[in-house]
Amino acid sequence: MTKKITLMKPVMLNGDIDIDRLKKKFDDNDIHYNSITTDGYLISIITNAIPMSILNLLKSKFTAMFIDNTNK
Repeated sequence: MTKKITLMKPVMLNGDIDIDRLKKKFDDNDIHYNSITTDGYLISIITNAIPMSILNLLKSKFTAMFIDNTNK
């Protein structure tokens, strides 16, 4: 089942979110994703990975995550 995971930009991050670095981190940890986008404040990840695997990977920076199922 494909999910859309939304993460808020960390408060302590003053600059832009580096999407390429985030994609490399996912690739290095064998977490598959369809797309990763940002609007400057929110990061949207379309994936079929287990959401907790993503939160565990990024928990040092991100503290909240919203999940929407994209398949009905």
